[in-house]
Amino acid sequence: MRVTNAPASRKRRRRWLKSAKGFWLRRSKLYRYAKDALDHGRQYAYRDRRNKKRTFRGLWNVRINAACKAADISYSRFIEGLKAAKVEINRKLLADIAAQDEAAFLEIINLAKMAFAEKGGQSVPKAKSKPEPVAEEKPAAEGESAKEEPEAEEEPATEEEAKDGE
Repeated sequence: MRVTNAPASRKRRRRWLKSAKGFWLRRSKLYRYAKDALDHGRQYAYRDRRNKKRTFRGLWNVRINAACKAADISYSRFIEGLKAAKVEINRKLLADIAAQDEAAFLEIINLAKMAFAEKGGQSVPKAKSKPEPVAEEKPAAEGESAKEEPEAEEEPATEEEAKDGE
């Protein structure tokens, strides 16, 4: 006689269908489709638990960078200064301090600037240089006449104007 192990199989299938509660249509009603939906969902969950860490680190970097720009220091110089000062505050806390307590963040920035300067870097990053103004021509001295170039005659724009001018 063939043994099917039916009670255990039903229990297992019931467990899969119970896990698929809230899914739409046959994904919550039929075992085959529920199992596929749950497998895919668990793969996405596994992947996105790792992606979430990446996304939040990027958000913290943007927040720290915005606060650093307001204090006239670049993000990379700030992080380099913190490492030189041997400050081990993670980016999550730095972003929180930057958003909540501006005075404390400015103290951290000053610490990073001093450590960066001691390390041998520039104390404050140079601002973009402005273009130099164009030197004005000096007027001609008395007795010297300014050389004037003869004005060139304008050429007619169309052939009709050229015929009229002859």
